Amino acid sequence: MFVRCGGEDGGNAAAAAAAAAAADDDDDDDDDVIDTDELILQSLKSMGPSSIELELSLLSSTPAAAAAAAAAAADNSDADLIINFIDFLIYLFSTKRDVDLATSYLGLLLKVS
Repeated sequence: MFVRCGGEDGGNAAAAAAAAAAADDDDDDDDDVIDTDELILQSLKSMGPSSIELELSLLSSTPAAAAAAAAAAADNSDADLIINFIDFLIYLFSTKRDVDLATSYLGLLLKVS
């Protein structure tokens, strides 16, 4: 999803994150954002509960030294990844789609953070 490595799903979440980053870099067209959010939603729906928990825990659980090195070397820091995921949740709430699912993702994010 929004992490630097794939989970149990064979890298589908990493591919969705790459697509999201590419869409954000290309332009700010609302259609691209919606398509990206739909891609992420379908990727999350295809994952099992343990895979989703792993992906969300990887968003925020990097040791301090590794996080500092990763932030210096990478364009996306852990905070940026979490913000992108929260933006995705805002999209779900604003479109009133899968609100129960979005609530579960938000609760899990708060639990693992």
